[in-house]
Amino acid sequence: MKLKPLYYITGLLMLVGSCTVTDKELVYLDKIDKLGNALDSVALQYYAIDTNKFFYVNNLINRNLSRLSTKDTILSDTVKIYASIQKSFKRFISEHDLILDEIKYSRNQLHSLRKDIRNGKINEMQMEKYFQEEKEAVSILMQKISFNVQNIAFQLKSFAQMNDSVGFDSSRIENR
Repeated sequence: MKLKPLYYITGLLMLVGSCTVTDKELVYLDKIDKLGNALDSVALQYYAIDTNKFFYVNNLINRNLSRLSTKDTILSDTVKIYASIQKSFKRFISEHDLILDEIKYSRNQLHSLRKDIRNGKINEMQMEKYFQEEKEAVSILMQKISFNVQNIAFQLKSFAQMNDSVGFDSSRIENR
C-alpha cells in the first residue's frame, strides 16, 4: 500500500521530464511569440479601420457617382478621383473577409507550431523549416494588411478633402 504514492511520484516525474523544453526549442518559441506579436500589432491596425465611416463613404460614392455629369471639366476631374477612390474601396471589400481569415489562419498555424515544439513532435530541422515558412507567410500577410490600412486611410482622407472642397452631396448633384 505504501508503494502507491511512489508510483504516482515516479509517474509525475516522468511526465514532467517529458515536458522539458530544450534551449533550442525555447529560442524558437520566443521567435514564434515575437512573430505572433508582430502579426497582432498589424492586425489591430486593420481592425481599427472605421468600417462605419468606410461603408458610409463607399455608399455615398456608389449612390452618387453615376449621377455626376462629365461635361464640366472640373467635375470630370472630380469624378475621376471619386472613381479611383471607389476602385480602392471595391478592392478592400473584396479582400476584407479573406484577410480576416488569413489573420485567423496564421494565428492558428503559429499556435500549432508552438504546441508541436512544446510537445517535442518536431525535430530541430523541422522547427527551422516550419518557422521560416510561417515567418514568410506572416510577413506577406503583414505587408498586405499594412498596405490596406494605409490605402484606406489615404482614400478616406482624400474623400474628406474632396468632399469639403467640392461638396459631394445629393442636393448639389441633383441641381446640376
